[in-house]
Amino acid sequence: MANSRDDVQAIEAATDLLVKGLSKADISSITDLVTDSTLVLPPGRRASKGRAAVEFWRNLAMASDGVRMLSTDMDTMAEGLVRDVGTLSLRLKRSGEQNLFRYVVLLSLIHI
Repeated sequence: MANSRDDVQAIEAATDLLVKGLSKADISSITDLVTDSTLVLPPGRRASKGRAAVEFWRNLAMASDGVRMLSTDMDTMAEGLVRDVGTLSLRLKRSGEQNLFRYVVLLSLIHI
């Protein structure tokens, strides 16, 4: 299914909000992106669902210095549901270590 320009802009806006919130450790700015069905699957850790995902993002933001997300593949799964796949990179404050992770976001555009 092809992505409409509006779908792409909505995903880019949501990703921009997430990156800005994480970079500033301002979790209140991303809570509107999280629903009860939000699922975060961090590598080597337990999954976080719903509002617990906000706590995961808060901990990630507090431990990192600069977060970037680069979308590599985006497609419409169904009416109003888009999948965004990409790479999230962050630098840990304490060690300066750079970390790269793959991410998959399923975004319901109905609520945006």
